[in-house]
Amino acid sequence: MKKTNVLMMLYAIGSTLFIDLIGRLTVAEVLVLITMPFTEAYKKIRQFYGLRTILVCLLLLFFFQLISDVVNQSVFRDWVRGLTVMLMTILLIVFFINQLNININSIIYLLFGLAIANIIFGDPFETGFKVKGADIIKYISILLSYYLYKFNKFKTSVVIILLFSLLFFSFDSRSNGLICFMSAFLLGIKILKPNQNKLFFTTCLLVFSIIPYILYTNYVSQVLSKNFGGNHALSQLTKVANPYNPFEVLYSGRIGLAVAGYAIKDKPLLGHGSWAQDKDAKYSKITSVLTGEKLRIKKIIPSHSIIIGAWLNMGIFGFIISLYLFYTFIKLFFRVYLKIANNKYLPIIIILSVEMMWHFLFSPFGHIKNTFPIIISLLIIVNSKYFNKE
Repeated sequence: MKKTNVLMMLYAIGSTLFIDLIGRLTVAEVLVLITMPFTEAYKKIRQFYGLRTILVCLLLLFFFQLISDVVNQSVFRDWVRGLTVMLMTILLIVFFINQLNININSIIYLLFGLAIANIIFGDPFETGFKVKGADIIKYISILLSYYLYKFNKFKTSVVIILLFSLLFFSFDSRSNGLICFMSAFLLGIKILKPNQNKLFFTTCLLVFSIIPYILYTNYVSQVLSKNFGGNHALSQLTKVANPYNPFEVLYSGRIGLAVAGYAIKDKPLLGHGSWAQDKDAKYSKITSVLTGEKLRIKKIIPSHSIIIGAWLNMGIFGFIISLYLFYTFIKLFFRVYLKIANNKYLPIIIILSVEMMWHFLFSPFGHIKNTFPIIISLLIIVNSKYFNKE
């Protein structure tokens, strides 16, 4: 087995094993630190399309996080943990770039390793299907769709992703279900017309945009009738005034975004620092008012968005930089999606990219370290290999 494949497998296994130092450090991150002196990618930054922009954005986020922590007088443990997130994100990207540049097929060993590691070890802090079993099924769905697509079973690959989408919805994991559905939609359009342009893609998006809403209304009806989905979905849909309005349901499920808005209003320029603290329970009380539920004191101000989380933790400059980081990521994705007619890694690229889009908009800031390095490294490598003559 190639060295890159072994390293990717070891990283995957190590990602589910934790060491308590300053926060939770994974064995995989220790592996990256050990291998970093032998990594060549950081010496060739210019040859990788988009890498310099990504690294500059992350370094700027580190800089503004440091300023925010100094101004807010964050406690030592918090600001070290916050800054470590940014530094490890940079190192992880360099690590993945190095491995994928040598052997892009090592991404398959990484995904296999993540599936196996989650089955054997998992995260001891996570329970239930939504946060534990969902990850296992996600990696299996990506690998199945990849192998089907690789052997020219294009339509079957789309069907498999749709079936996994249905499985996720049935087990109450709606975000994963939506990610799979949108991935199948994008892959289906690509199969329909391999050589695309922006006009064709936008037209398809507009023409077929009604289909997801029709399916959504049917999903709501089935959940409310207790014929489909789980108790969590039923509970959330019955809380809102109009469950057939997806934006109202999304707002209910991501109330942390609204709470973060109140916190940002209080400190818009430099933010609240790493692991923004709710020191006097002000934002816990706002959460209670907005949800109509009993007051639950939480130490950390919620955000449920990488972009909003950057503003909350680092101020307006963090928000602007994270927006530009998101724009660069989207640009790299659509450069591959629109310009490359056929690539066996396309199902992997699409599913991981759609998942990352969701995280930028609706997931905690920590996903910038946990999820972003893998997909951005894959996009950079594919862009560099296909467009290095441009």
